[in-house]
Amino acid sequence: ISIGYYDQHQSDLDPDNTIFDEVYDSYPDKTVTEIRNACAAFLFYGEDVFKKISTLSGGEKKRLYLVRLLLQNPNFLILDEPTNDFDIFTMNILEQFLMQYEGCLLLVSHDRYFMDKCVDSLFVLEEDGYISGFVGKCSEYIEYRTQLQKNKKGEVSPSLQPAKQSSATHSNGVNLSNTEPRNAPDSSSNTKKKLSFKE
Repeated sequence: ISIGYYDQHQSDLDPDNTIFDEVYDSYPDKTVTEIRNACAAFLFYGEDVFKKISTLSGGEKKRLYLVRLLLQNPNFLILDEPTNDFDIFTMNILEQFLMQYEGCLLLVSHDRYFMDKCVDSLFVLEEDGYISGFVGKCSEYIEYRTQLQKNKKGEVSPSLQPAKQSSATHSNGVNLSNTEPRNAPDSSSNTKKKLSFKE
C-alpha cells in the first residue's frame, strides 16, 4: 500500500524553493518534461514553475502540493479538505483526476457538491459523537436525514392533549389515553424504559 496524504496546511513545503525545485527535490528521477507536464496539469505554465513558494497564494500552494502528491502515484489517497481556496477551474481538474483515480480514496470535506462527484460511501460524525456509515452520496444522506426528522416529528400529533384527557387516538390508530409526559418517572419499577431516539 502506497499512502498519499494531502495536508490542508501544506506544512512541509519549503518557502525558499521554486515550484520546479520543490517537485524535483521530491522526485529527482523524473525528467524535466515529466515535471513540467505535471505542473501544467495544475495550471503552472512556462515561467510560473520558477516562482518562489513564499510568493504563492494559498490556492497555488494547494495546487503545488497536489502536483507533488500525485507524482507519488499512491494507491491509497487521503485528502484533508482539498477544496479550500480552490477556484472553479482548479476544482474541475481535481474532480476529473479523482473520478478516474483507481485506488482507494479517503476524503475529508464539507463540500457536498465535491463529495457527490467523488465518493460513494460516507463515515458521518454524528452530533452525539458517534460515527455512522452510509452507502451513497452526500446529497442522498442529507435527504435521508431530512426524511428521518420528518418521520420523527410525525410520531406524535401536535394537537395531542395532556395525559389527563380520558381518551385520545393518534392518526395511526394508536390509543394515547394512557400517555404520560416524556419525562415522567416510570409508574412501575418492572416496566422497561424505551430507548430514546438518540440511543
